[in-house]
Amino acid sequence: MSIRSLSVCLMLLLVVATPFGAASGAESAVGDADQSPSRNMASEDVASPEDPEEEWERYMPTPLNQRALAREYISSRKGSVHPALSVRYSYTDNLFQEPEKEKDTVLIITPTLRLAYPVIGSESLQVASRSIAPGGLEMSRLTPALNLQYQAFLQYQANILRHHDFTDQDTDRHNLQGRINLASNGGLKLELVDVYDMNNEPYNSGVDNELDEYKSNLVSAQLVFDPKKKIWVRLNYNRFDISYDDRRNEFRDRGDNQFAGYLYFRVRPKTSLFFEFDYLEIDYDEQEVNNAKQYHYLAGIEWDVTTKTTGLFKLGYGQRNPEESGVDTQEDLLLEGQIDYLYSPKTSFYLRGTRKYNETDLDLAGYRLTNNAQFGINYKLARKVTTTCDLYYLNDKYLGTKVTADGKTEQRDDDLWGASLSLGWHPRRWVTLSVGVSYGERDSNFSSFDYEEKSAYIDISLVF
Repeated sequence: MSIRSLSVCLMLLLVVATPFGAASGAESAVGDADQSPSRNMASEDVASPEDPEEEWERYMPTPLNQRALAREYISSRKGSVHPALSVRYSYTDNLFQEPEKEKDTVLIITPTLRLAYPVIGSESLQVASRSIAPGGLEMSRLTPALNLQYQAFLQYQANILRHHDFTDQDTDRHNLQGRINLASNGGLKLELVDVYDMNNEPYNSGVDNELDEYKSNLVSAQLVFDPKKKIWVRLNYNRFDISYDDRRNEFRDRGDNQFAGYLYFRVRPKTSLFFEFDYLEIDYDEQEVNNAKQYHYLAGIEWDVTTKTTGLFKLGYGQRNPEESGVDTQEDLLLEGQIDYLYSPKTSFYLRGTRKYNETDLDLAGYRLTNNAQFGINYKLARKVTTTCDLYYLNDKYLGTKVTADGKTEQRDDDLWGASLSLGWHPRRWVTLSVGVSYGERDSNFSSFDYEEKSAYIDISLVF
């Protein structure tokens, strides 16, 4: 089935199913910790404040909190519509992320339309696919928390980029995603997600430094059986297809299938230990030498403790078996950690960490082993002012065929790190003004891949 047909099927299902949702459960059920309080539906963990100032603070944007509260400006008892618009003017001293720098300024216009049925904290439902990740997801998705019998979410977002100097780099990006959740009183939950993305790769990746545009589609399904006893189970399936626009990138076109099974042991009401098994098929259209099967065996812990903290940590063994005869099997330690923590009413932070296989962006046989760590903190300086700081480090080891560049031949090894700092002012519930700066650097064993970049931006965001 083609990328477009997969996407259209789920979107039609979403549109058709929404008016006929299980209204009996939607009107009477109360949202759990993953569902945000709104004018029409209160959270179990957050009491509705009587003070209008406290009511405003409930809607204060906190980008690092995965359960961001919905802004219900156009809403009914059963559904909501969230049109939004962001206009950003940014500057970079190294647009193409090369050793020789080229400056530019870019105007980025981002219109967004979100539809949710019933009213939910829609920001928490967004799913991001990634082109180099086997199966399409960079991080594991947490178990869907659903007390309602039915939920549906649909979002369209565009990023319109207009360059001041390098106008040939102007591009339009589009993202359409939908999600349907169904739940029964017996503990059976089903989640269907479709993410269609028209995007481009970062500069200085791939075979050259041109604009590498692609189209991708991620279909994800989760089936959970949780009878609220000690043992419960979850099954996942992901289908990810990606196709690049230019012939020079045909070697990157592929389709992935991922199957995963989880066996959980509940140790506290909202905390479980689990065992996980993953099976992945990576199937390239042209570069068949990179076809492979992956097997992951992991154990971990997952928690969702009210509105205070949520996350998971897992550790285990991974194996990548190339289909090409004569190519050795790769075995490695794999891990993943996700923590979101509300430390105080003014402070929240997140931690992310992975060690995993990723696909190559070079026209060579091989793949890469990636170690990634991220940390971010959000602090409310004043009632309407927030500041956010993010730090990251990433190491990419390219495995397989050696790279020849800069007068030598060896396996490529990159270190990337960076930081960003932003300040946001929220004069109204529907307006955010922000400024930010960032720094990024890549240090490779091939100097032609090295770069450093400094950037800054000013942004205004409106949610109607």
